[in-house]
Amino acid sequence: TLSHEAEVPNVWPSDPRFRVYWEGYQLHVSSAARRLLAVIGRALALDGRDEWRKLVEGGEVLYRHLRYPDAPIERCVSCEDPSADEAGGAGANLRMAAHNDLDILTLLHQTACPNGFVSLQAHVRERWMDVPTIEDTLVVNFGEVLACLTGSAVRATKHRVLAPPASLRLGSARTSTVCFFNPPGEFAITPFDSDFSGHFVGEVDLPFRQWLGSVVGGLTGRAPGAATTVVECAITDGDVE
Repeated sequence: TLSHEAEVPNVWPSDPRFRVYWEGYQLHVSSAARRLLAVIGRALALDGRDEWRKLVEGGEVLYRHLRYPDAPIERCVSCEDPSADEAGGAGANLRMAAHNDLDILTLLHQTACPNGFVSLQAHVRERWMDVPTIEDTLVVNFGEVLACLTGSAVRATKHRVLAPPASLRLGSARTSTVCFFNPPGEFAITPFDSDFSGHFVGEVDLPFRQWLGSVVGGLTGRAPGAATTVVECAITDGDVE
């Protein structure tokens, strides 16, 4: 849905072109997410299963557009040596802490920082790697739900957003437009195949909405079921992506 809450209408700007462009973007990116999942299903021989079709065709989509202004000085990196944060320690400040998205997959469009600083990073082969902006492309992050359903045959993408060094504070603004592709609320979170189950951690057949609340509750200390939207799942240090 477009709205952040079910059955709550969106408040659109007075210029009607905004809604036209935004809804058109949503249709194209949602279609891309479903096409990508169809490819994954064929690769894992899951495309013939009713559960996979329900996941692809009935998935629910949430969009967020985020604007990061130039980083305030107190959030900037205090050490110019990037090796100080090689293992994810305290050598650098973060605009968003490392996390996995709690969805099926995330498609992200980002704009580059005007000064050339690359803030988005992904954890690949035990190292943090820059994810620079490439024109006319989308970044794909695989979510925890897809990892659970496939027994980590598809691994969740851990990622984070760095704050720049003080010398690159000005011109560090960027935007990201995020598509979270989620299962229906009652979709059972359990491995699709017995071969996958050995990698699965968690209660079997838990509905997505309940699974999500349980996971977020474990991360935040809130009672299970208190959080039921993906917006609440990726919140770290006040920033979401």
